[in-house]
Parts: sequence; structure tokens; C-alpha cells
Amino acid sequence: MLVPTPSMSRIPAQSLEGYKRKSRFIRSNFKKINSTLNELRKEITGDNHNQTISRYTNLGGELEQLFHHFDGISSSFFEKSIAIRTKNIDFFSKHDVMRDVIDELTDNRIGPAPSQQNEIDDINKEGKVRYKYKTGPGYEDVSDKKNDFYSFGEINYDAEFGRFICLEADIKLY
Repeated sequence: MLVPTPSMSRIPAQSLEGYKRKSRFIRSNFKKINSTLNELRKEITGDNHNQTISRYTNLGGELEQLFHHFDGISSSFFEKSIAIRTKNIDFFSKHDVMRDVIDELTDNRIGPAPSQQNEIDDINKEGKVRYKYKTGPGYEDVSDKKNDFYSFGEINYDAEFGRFICLEADIKLY
């Protein structure tokens, strides 16, 4: 049996694409938190409930303090946990420092991306059978990623089979 050494270690191209997709996902979903808070604020303090709220002494002010507190928590979390991470990951106008680190660690170790759609289609067919019988990797992701699709180059992917695609790429590399 071949045991890979560090100089032989290879990483599927799919893994690198996953890194970029997850970074974009985190930023876009954090924006949803803020918009949901704003919608909730409008719903609670809007015209439909404003008369009810005004009947109770200080309730309107207390609700405003509550939402102000939520805004503070959200802003603090964003600054401490999201902004600091994404500051160096602006793929469009800045150099991606994290990508440099990944590139250095994986220098000449990234496997080839699939060159034809039928390669992925075949893996997806096998993945459907494996997932039906709860054979991993990735069958637990099906419910979360059932309707998640993306493209890389000219190849279209079903996100639910991402881990299985990585496994198949690993097997090919060795």
C-alpha cells in the first residue's frame, strides 16, 4: 500500500474552491442577521402594534433599548469575528493574503480540476446511490445543500456531493 509523504500530498481543486465559497457565504449571511433585526424592529414598533405598545408605560423605550442592545451585540460580533477575518479576503480589490498562505502550503500540490462535465455527472450519479444508503462522505449534507448549485470554470456542481467529489479527487491523486 502506498503511504503518501508530505512531498507527495495533493489537495483536490474542489477543496480550494470550497474555501472561497465559504468565505463569501459567511459575509453574505451576516448581512441577513442585520436585515432580519431591522425587519423585526419595524414589525414590533410599526403601525400595527404601536397603539398597543403606547398603552404600557416605558415599553416603547425599553424595546428601543433592547434593539439598540442587539445592534451593539451584532456590531461587536461583526468587528471581532467577521471583519477581522474578511479584511484581508477581498477577492476583488485587494490581494488575498489567506490565499497566499494556502498557495504556499499547497505549492504544486493542487490536483487538476475536472475538465469535463460528465466527470462530475458520473460522480453525482454514484453519490445519489451512496447517499440513498447513507454511505459517506457527505450524505449528512444532503438536507442542507439539496438546492445549492455552483459553477467553477465550465463545470457545474451540485453542492450536496461536494465531499464525495473531494473523496473521488483524492483517490484519483493517489
